[in-house]
Amino acid sequence: MEDISDLEKLITYERTPCFGYCPVYEVTILRDGWGFFVGRSFVPYMDTVQFEVPTHTLNQIRAILNHPDYLNYVLKEPEYFITDIPGLNFRDFINDRAYELDQIIPPGVEKITKLVDPVLVKERLIYDPEIYPMVRQEILVELKPGTDPYSLEGKETRYQLSFREEVGAGIYKYEVICSQSDIDQVLTAIRQRKGVRETQLNHKLERRDR
Repeated sequence: MEDISDLEKLITYERTPCFGYCPVYEVTILRDGWGFFVGRSFVPYMDTVQFEVPTHTLNQIRAILNHPDYLNYVLKEPEYFITDIPGLNFRDFINDRAYELDQIIPPGVEKITKLVDPVLVKERLIYDPEIYPMVRQEILVELKPGTDPYSLEGKETRYQLSFREEVGAGIYKYEVICSQSDIDQVLTAIRQRKGVRETQLNHKLERRDR
C-alpha cells in the first residue's frame, strides 16, 4: 500500500473503532478501478486484499466528486463533545480534500461510502449489518493441562476472544464477539487451537452496540 502513489488514488476512507464492536477497516480506490481493503477488527477478512470496483460504481463515484453540490459543500463542525460514534476518515485525491468525521457526514461522502460498502459486502470483506449483526456470547472452553487461558485471548479472523474466569476442572469461561452467522464456525476454530480440548456455548448475553 505504501508503494502506491497518491497520483494513482481516487479516494480512501477508514472506519474507526467505537466502544462496542463496530467494523474497523480502510478502503483505497485507485483511478483505474482497482481497490484495496484492509480489515482491522469485527470484519470477516482481517488482512489486506485487492478487489475490483464495478465500472458503473466507479463512474458514479467520479460523478459525485465532480458534482457542484459536493464541490461547494462547506462542513460546519458541531460543538465538540465525547462520543462513541465510530469515525470516518475520508480523503478525495481528485480535489485534494480530507475529512475526519463522526457526527456530521457530508452528503457526497455518505453517498460514496454507500456505493462502495455493498461491493465490500458482495466480496465478503465486511458483514451486511442488516443480515449478520455482531453478538457477544459466553462460551466454555476445556483446556489441556498446562495451557495458559490468557494465551487464547485476542482478535482472530472471524472473532475476538476474552478470558473471563476459571470455572473449575480445566473449564474456563470466555467472551467471544463475532457475527451471529459465524458462531458455529468460531466454536470449531477455537476447538482446533493448540491446548484446547472442547468448546461449547454457555449462554447468550444481551446485545449492546454501544
